Amino acid sequence: MYIKKIEIKNLWGHDFPWTLNQDINVLIGKNGSGKSTILRMLNEAISPVEDSQLNLRLFDPIDEIIIELTNDIVIRANSESRSITGNVETTFFIPIEYNIN
Repeated sequence: MYIKKIEIKNLWGHDFPWTLNQDINVLIGKNGSGKSTILRMLNEAISPVEDSQLNLRLFDPIDEIIIELTNDIVIRANSESRSITGNVETTFFIPIEYNIN
């Protein structure tokens, strides 16, 4: 299973659609452009914890993040809630590795 698409709505006034490859994907930008913010939001949205343990304040700067996975699973999160739809009977864990200096 892998992430097929990420869409962030209204991040600093812009929509951010990103269709990912199954292999390697690279997120490049200047300092302060939001790379780490995007990775933190993504990590929190797919985190395998109860919704009550999520840091939903992380999503305050956006309207919504939508993450499409293989197996027709869609995760939506905003500053108020997170929802997971699709073939959610499948237990999934998606490791995300990033280094923020």
